[in-house]
Amino acid sequence: MVEKLTQYPLRIILDFLRIAISISLFLYASWEDWKTREITDKVWVIMTTCGVILLTIEVTLISGIGLWLILVAISILFSIAIGFTLFYLDFFGGADSKALIALSILMPLKPEIKWFNIESHPFIPIAVFNNSVIGATLMAVGILTYNIARKIEGETLFEDLKEEKLWKKILVLLTGYKIPINKLKEKPFIYPLEKIEIIKGNIKREIKIRIGITTGEEELEKIFKIIENNSITGKIWVTPALPMLIFMTIGLLISIMYGDIIYLLVLSLKG
Repeated sequence: MVEKLTQYPLRIILDFLRIAISISLFLYASWEDWKTREITDKVWVIMTTCGVILLTIEVTLISGIGLWLILVAISILFSIAIGFTLFYLDFFGGADSKALIALSILMPLKPEIKWFNIESHPFIPIAVFNNSVIGATLMAVGILTYNIARKIEGETLFEDLKEEKLWKKILVLLTGYKIPINKLKEKPFIYPLEKIEIIKGNIKREIKIRIGITTGEEELEKIFKIIENNSITGKIWVTPALPMLIFMTIGLLISIMYGDIIYLLVLSLKG
């Protein structure tokens, strides 16, 4: 089936168009995500529209693609399911979910253009998702390295949180870092990993693992109010709001060139 499709110059042209459009729009969205953490829906409307047009051309002008259509449907349905699920669980922002779904319509399957002699599964959205997870994991390793370096330099990491459980401290070391509490308002796109309360005039602090992308905003507002009304010094654990689209863009580039890194690692382990 693949050999038959690659005989058509039209298919190669469509693949190049998909690559150019997806990379261009993802790069633009990543830049906006980095600057403002907000992306206009026009990006995903353009991507989806281009995807529908290219799919229509392919279905209309290229014959013998029954199995290909089934794979396209699987890719789109998977992307819709994972996009809505992660958004509902608050692990993905709206733009992240829309990006995955729009990509599945524009480029549901790996282009037939062979950059390297590497075999991977054909589903680009799955590959992008898996590769972006690897990128986010590497960021966690970088944060842990930073915290270890701070500890070596003599900083006390948990002086106000000595009674917290070990597993919470480990999670905090992987996902956050400390900043002066009076600088909290000056730092954009960060959220607290601590819950601060005033109980009978005393300050109570505890680790609050941030799960999802919206709960941190609520806790941040509470802490701002406490800081305004009370004298609180020292440092506080915070976590950066991950610009997930940057990881997805890197994941897209890797997916187009190589494929799904996690899938390839599993294959190599089996081998």
